Amino acid sequence: MTCPRCGSTNISSNKISEELIGKVLYGAQAMQHAGLRGPAVLGLGAAGVMKGINSLRADWCCGNCDTRF
Repeated sequence: MTCPRCGSTNISSNKISEELIGKVLYGAQAMQHAGLRGPAVLGLGAAGVMKGINSLRADWCCGNCDTRF
């Protein structure tokens, strides 16, 4: 894959990783099991916001010219 603007092959994902979202969800679940409902709800909300951000972001980012496509 190449950048449509500069032709570079230095392309990376522009999304928040599913691994990070999974860690946030795991932490929220652990907090709920520990009886900490407030932080658990905040963790679930943060994961939801991260997924929402991913739906709005472009898929790829060029490392050379910072174009998102």
